[in-house]
Amino acid sequence: MACKGHFTYENVPDDILERMVEDIFMHAIDDLDLRKKVDPDCNHVEVCETLDHGPGKHPRFVVSHSEYNSGNWLVSNRDFVILRDIRKLEDKNAYVIAGCSPDEHQATGKQISDSIPVRHKCVRGNCILFGWYLEHDKQNKRVHALHINHTDPRGNIPATLYNALVHNQILAMHRYDNVIKSWK
Repeated sequence: MACKGHFTYENVPDDILERMVEDIFMHAIDDLDLRKKVDPDCNHVEVCETLDHGPGKHPRFVVSHSEYNSGNWLVSNRDFVILRDIRKLEDKNAYVIAGCSPDEHQATGKQISDSIPVRHKCVRGNCILFGWYLEHDKQNKRVHALHINHTDPRGNIPATLYNALVHNQILAMHRYDNVIKSWK
């Protein structure tokens, strides 16, 4: 299941990128109320481990665990373990926020997801890649946001439900857009 979206925000203040990353993107991994605004099917989020604080005020590598309601009694809920990396690109006045399931990417040399049990009655999904690229064009007072998401929910899912999940991913991107517009 893969999708991408691009958004542009006009007439933004000079300090918006730092505040966006701090207020929205950092807290969306551990604040269930914020996460539900962009994905109402999310039942659980938690930060399991911070692996590297890095040079800035944002943690570099964070392992998070989340559970999503399948919305159908025929299909088990899915849970995901995500290793997220955040980097500031000073030369472009931009941030890259990217992640994947750590059993696919072993940044620390250990199988992180094995140490986090699958939640009750869930199937462990695989996040192949997700990410945001946020760039602030200060001269034109714009922020450009590009989002990509490619996941494998694993397990058996009927085609009609799978297609609904793809549609929900697209809706989640638009919900992020609405959260950002209402926030600024």
